[in-house]
Amino acid sequence: MTFVKVGFTANTEATASDMNQLETNIDTATSAAPYDASVGTGGTYTDIQAAITGIGGTDIKLLLLSNVTEDSDIVIPSGANLVIDLSSYTLTMGNYAFTYSAASNVYIYGNGIDSGAEIDWTHTVIGEQLFENASYPTSILTISNISLDDNSSATTTYLSSAVEIINNVKLYMPDVADAGGFVPQAEGCFYSNIHIVGGGTNTTHALRVLSNRATINGVYMTGTFSTSACMTLSGAQCSNIIFNHSTGATKVDVLDNAEITGLRNISAEILNMDASGNGVILNGIDITSGTFDMLDADNCKINALVAATLDMTSASATKNLFINCRITNAVTVNGDLHKFTNCDILGGATIVSGADDNGFCNCQFGADAGAGVLTLTVDSGSNRTRVIGCMGDALISDDGTDTAIVAWQTY
Repeated sequence: MTFVKVGFTANTEATASDMNQLETNIDTATSAAPYDASVGTGGTYTDIQAAITGIGGTDIKLLLLSNVTEDSDIVIPSGANLVIDLSSYTLTMGNYAFTYSAASNVYIYGNGIDSGAEIDWTHTVIGEQLFENASYPTSILTISNISLDDNSSATTTYLSSAVEIINNVKLYMPDVADAGGFVPQAEGCFYSNIHIVGGGTNTTHALRVLSNRATINGVYMTGTFSTSACMTLSGAQCSNIIFNHSTGATKVDVLDNAEITGLRNISAEILNMDASGNGVILNGIDITSGTFDMLDADNCKINALVAATLDMTSASATKNLFINCRITNAVTVNGDLHKFTNCDILGGATIVSGADDNGFCNCQFGADAGAGVLTLTVDSGSNRTRVIGCMGDALISDDGTDTAIVAWQTY
């Protein structure tokens, strides 16, 4: 029989010695454990800290064999690559944390968010993090296929200050304002397929991005949140966010340069959204029963917004573009240089005095009922409104100055 030498040129005949060595290498590789130690009942060590101390070095890979409760901080070796496979078990940290003395990388994963693989903690100190790496923001924290259960009673008890890479993770938040949640502090954080469960009517900031620090794809929000912002996004690139919260209204704040593609409320509860700052880009936002408040937003591009109410009463908001939007209630337009294209404003709209240079193209005002009174009203003191190819339940009401009307149609 002719054998092919592995690592040599194909069709070269292997010697018996070569084959024996290959078989030895295969046996060694397949029989060698992929972990440095096991932790828990029946394992080499009783807890994670004991395993790190016992093994030594910086490259450490551990496997849980049972639920484990730590009785001290987990001290990560300087410059370490620490890997923890929770399998289907819970690591209980209590009031303890993972502590760092230098930039280090931690990888934690399990068998899935409903498998029992979980980390839970109960911090009582304001500002404490589960992974205490604020002084080492180049650290990388990777968490996947587990649940995180934050039972903390103190505020600002966030996960970490590292570069966070979070995938397929379920987070249970406490009923505490500004506690827990994903709050990226380092540049380059990435979150995908995350499920956040609100802990009660005090729960805020489940996801809080305060600068251009994160890419977010796939968020499912359930449970109960505060009526204040449960999500604040500034500079973040976000997509595919679903709200299915269970009790009461809550709110999303979008700030400077946030971009969201696909946000939908499928619950029976209200979801509101506030836009503030400059350069917000929104595509496909469905908050059917909620209010979208422009506040002092400038230079925003909003496409396919569905909302009960569009609040544009702030004169500070300017130069915003609305395309393919559908608003149920009446809209009062303040501020300058807003543009509406292909929008349905079923409650009619009013351009108030002092609001100048606003434009409407191919928009509908009123509910398409016929013989109604809902229309576009341009108040005295409003200047240079442009209306092109629009329709309403009644004739346009124009008391403004230099209003340009082309092809208005009444039902």
